[in-house]
Amino acid sequence: MSVSITNERLHLAQQKSGLTWLTLSYVFGVEEPQLHAWLAGEEIVGAHQETLEVFEQHLATIHMDDPFIVREVLLAPYNGENSWVDQMRLRNVSKV
Repeated sequence: MSVSITNERLHLAQQKSGLTWLTLSYVFGVEEPQLHAWLAGEEIVGAHQETLEVFEQHLATIHMDDPFIVREVLLAPYNGENSWVDQMRLRNVSKV
């Protein structure tokens, strides 16, 4: 997949989710500078590419157009446990 398409996918995911770039970096289990490196053209590979796909799929299940509401859904406890963002962060940290 081309870097420009991935860059566009990251921007769309951020816009739809309403998450800050810092919070989005938690979803990927990386420091914010790494996220900005991807936005600047560095290729996303492996588990991080998979995380982008999982994130896009999860966003598609949230049938809201308002990023503020989507953000609230993503940050609220999920399935009686941690928020979806925290679950993804913990999942990705364990892969490092």
